[in-house]
Amino acid sequence: GHDDGIVKEEPGEDDDEHLDNKELTELANEGSRTPLLGEKWSLDRAILMCGNSEEQAQDDMDGSNGTSNRYGRMLEEQRKELSARLEPPEKRASRDVYTAYQIMKDASSRLALPNLVLIEASNVMCQYAFKRNGFHVRGIARQ
Repeated sequence: GHDDGIVKEEPGEDDDEHLDNKELTELANEGSRTPLLGEKWSLDRAILMCGNSEEQAQDDMDGSNGTSNRYGRMLEEQRKELSARLEPPEKRASRDVYTAYQIMKDASSRLALPNLVLIEASNVMCQYAFKRNGFHVRGIARQ
């Protein structure tokens, strides 16, 4: 047939990797205990790689007055150093995590959810991506 760039998953593929609600709850609990910094699917690393200095400062809770220029320069240096160390698949993973985080952040804002909901959802998201080595969901086509 015509190849339009969409890959459909075959039935039965990755059946052993299916996550049920209990497993997702366990991942949420692990997410609050497991340090994610430095891992491929880390939100901290994704924000450092892809976020702006305001997001990084908010993530670090260090956006004090008078330090924005210096902080912005430090962020650029850290980003360049990290980018030089990472392989392309790790960079793509950080972009994927950051994109998913931005979508969740926007939805959380539109729904006026408490910040804790976004934090917990982010933990589950990163743990899911870590366990599955990506965001692929069984039965969903990808481009």
